Amino acid sequence: MTSTPDGGLPDQVLPCLEPHFHVHREVTGRHPLGKRLRIDAILVPRDSSQWARPDIALGVEFKRDTATGRKDSSKVIRQCMDYTITDWKNFGAGLPIFFCPGFDVIQAWREAKGWTPYSTADDGFLGRTVANQPLTHQQWHRAGMGYAISGILGQHNVGELIYTERDGWSFIKHGGGFHVQWCERRGVCEAKRNQNKRTVGSG
Repeated sequence: MTSTPDGGLPDQVLPCLEPHFHVHREVTGRHPLGKRLRIDAILVPRDSSQWARPDIALGVEFKRDTATGRKDSSKVIRQCMDYTITDWKNFGAGLPIFFCPGFDVIQAWREAKGWTPYSTADDGFLGRTVANQPLTHQQWHRAGMGYAISGILGQHNVGELIYTERDGWSFIKHGGGFHVQWCERRGVCEAKRNQNKRTVGSG
């Protein structure tokens, strides 16, 4: 499971990324249907030499810490999909969009999977309590509807900006797996090969 310091708000997250990216806050753009939109931030790598797409820029939309329900999550997802086809001032259209701090954790998986922090091994006499292994982020994520939804979003060039103990702040995309594009600890990962462009039709 991942943890997100201070709720993933811009003032906590963006300073961590500034050593690696030029950060442009509150960028405006125009949707193909004519509506003017604004995204929380667009990040441009300070060194793009390792990126497969040399003109790469990453859009980031933050989910406010007051947003807790399905309606709030759906709104952020809808916004991000709109943002992938928005023409952003000085950046153009077709940017990959990442929302932070990522998908809500769906608690219902615990009942469905029967997982508890501890299990009891019956030795026929006293019994003993054994601590279960903590779930990885991938296991936690796969347990809910977020797994299916995130794969679809990945095909639409939408991912997550999440914090993990191993990698620090990480740009993640889903689709047939858990794909780290870039992270604080290791730098450019799958984005060395992935152009982070939206596919159209069966492409």
